[in-house]
Amino acid sequence: MNYLSKIESKRMNRGFSVVIIGRIADALEIDIRKLFEPIEKD
Repeated sequence: MNYLSKIESKRMNRGFSVVIIGRIADALEIDIRKLFEPIEKD
């Protein structure tokens, strides 16, 4: 199972670290704060 599948799995027991969240934001080329904004529904 790849890493992203493990993150997305509801059975994931380990929490995210700030380092991992920072790496995800870097990969997406967005500010880390964007990951914590509420999702707007139309």
